[in-house]
Parts: sequence; structure tokens; C-alpha cells
Amino acid sequence: MRPIIAFLALGLVLFIGLNRLSQAIPERGDQLATMRAALARVPGRQAVSLGGSVGVDIDFEAMCLDAEHFDWPAQDLFEAAAFADLILDRPTPPGTFLLIAAPTAQTYDNGSPASPFAAHRRTMYRFLWRAGGMRLIGDDWRQAFVAIAAPSLRDDAWRPQLRFLLGLAGVPLRPADVPPTLEEMARRRINPATSEARAVEAVGRRQEQLRRMAYYDPTISERSTQVVLRVNRRIRAAGGRMVVVVPPMTPTLRRVTQRELGPDTRDFERRLDQLEKDGAIVARHWDDPAYEGRYDLFRDNEHLNDVGAAVFSRQLAAELSDQGVLPAARDCPPAPHEGSPVARQGLPHPAKVR
Repeated sequence: MRPIIAFLALGLVLFIGLNRLSQAIPERGDQLATMRAALARVPGRQAVSLGGSVGVDIDFEAMCLDAEHFDWPAQDLFEAAAFADLILDRPTPPGTFLLIAAPTAQTYDNGSPASPFAAHRRTMYRFLWRAGGMRLIGDDWRQAFVAIAAPSLRDDAWRPQLRFLLGLAGVPLRPADVPPTLEEMARRRINPATSEARAVEAVGRRQEQLRRMAYYDPTISERSTQVVLRVNRRIRAAGGRMVVVVPPMTPTLRRVTQRELGPDTRDFERRLDQLEKDGAIVARHWDDPAYEGRYDLFRDNEHLNDVGAAVFSRQLAAELSDQGVLPAARDCPPAPHEGSPVARQGLPHPAKVR
């Protein structure tokens, strides 16, 4: 019996030690520090953005808006709602919450056993709880337990630490291991000749992800909608407005998505109708004819590049200004500061458009 007890005790000590070690080194490119800094800048701003990678389509400087990005790649609606709650818990929250979402967003839950973004959810938990938001994300106790009690269980928890140690040792990374900078990604231009093949590949991958998650929980769409409705009511109670922004995407991606994921895109539209009836503002631009064939404005099928983001953001600012959600452009500063997408490309500034 003693050897068994000793073995279990040794295993427990090793498990605790690995957990400590996995958190002792900056994790995931120091994303937690980046998120903490962004959260500190949110109070007192006019607006804040929430959502996944399509948040890059919003250029607040082109909108002439004093706002902060709090959208992160792979952020699902449950996480966006949790961050909205965190922001509303703090003094002087922004008056406008921009929720950036695309069709099928309502069907993702990073807490699902089949989610490809489980590691992302655990990082979100570590940030949320350290920021004082001691709550579950969409009733997801499973990833909450792993994030706090056992962060070293999966191999992906060690990849950033390995890169960090290799950097300390002076071992150069292969070009494939070095992610492009935000500026490099923003300057990219999609090749129309490869748009179709890439759209088919991306939608096929998404279709498989949704199928797997729906197998474990077919109620994700309804649950995510109820969470967003709850947050919308809380924002309105605080005197603010929620704006759901559906940004434009290439006609190639729209066509393939509607063909392969038609029921999910129609369900997304029904969810938007629910939010509108609940008092949210919805800016529908997924199939905006102004972007038909404008591949020069996209970095890939799903995301605008720097020029496209400036064009769309200027359009969005005028639309929300006309609805009385944002102040009129004439109240904005007369020019963007150097280095902004608007200034770099010589595009007209919102204050001059009006």
C-alpha cells in the first residue's frame, strides 16, 4: 500500500509543479498582458468593440471615434458577453458597445469538447478571473477547471513557453514559426484567382467544426443568443447602446457559405432580428453591394485590409451618426494623425465627408 501512496503523492507533486512551471513563463505571446493593458484603457471611452478576428474591419481612427478594441481572434459570443459584463462592472463604461459578428458566429462555443479553440477559452478564463470577473463563460465549468487547476494538461499549453526559451537561448526561429505582424497582415491583398479555392477550404473546415460542436450541444445558437440579449439589456439599463456590426466579405465566400451553410446563415439572420426587436442596432453589411468585386479592399475572404477597413469604418460612422448613435462627424477632430490607415492612403476623413 505504501508504494501506491508514494506513487500517487509523487504524481501529485509533479502535476502541481508542471502547473506552476507552465504559468511561470509568459504564455501565448504575453497575450494576458496585452489584454490587461487594453482593459485599462476602456473606461471613459466613447465605445468599445467586442468579437472575433473580424474586429480588424473596424478602424476607430477612420470613424473619428475615441474607442478601444477589445475584440480578439477566435472570441465567441459567450466570451464577448463575459467581457461586456466585466467592462460594465467598472466605472464609466463606454456608451456604445460594438459587437462585430459574421454569419455562423452564433453557432460557436469555445467551451465545447469539440471546439478547436479550447486553448483560447482557457486563456480567456485566466485573463477574466485575474481581472476580477469571477464568473463562468457560458456556464463552461469544464475549461474553467482546466484553466485554473490544470493548465499544463495539454501540449498546446507549452508551445509559447518553448518559443520563449528558444529565444532566450538565442536559437533563431524558422520563418514559418514567426507570425506576421499586424501591420504586415493589414497590408495584404487577396488574390482573386485563389479566392474560390480558399473559400471552399475555409467553409469546409468551418462546416466540420460546427458539425462536431452541434453533436455535443445542438442548443449553442439559442444559448448564445440569450446571452447576447441579456447583455444588450444590461447595456441599455446603463444608458448605452449595443451595435451589432456584420462586416462585408468577398462575394466568393458569401456564395460558398450560403451554399454549404445555408441553414446557419438564415438562423444568424433570425438571431439578428431578435436583437433588433430587443433594442440593439444592427448594421448589416455582409452582402453590401458596395463591396461586390472589390477584392482590392480585402486581405483574405473574411477580413478587410487597411484600406478596406478605413473605407468601411467611414461608412459605418456615417450610418451610425445618421441614426443618432454616434456624434456627427463635424464634431470630430479635423484630421487623423500621421500613420493612420486614412492618412497613409490619402482617403477622405469623416469630418470632411459630412
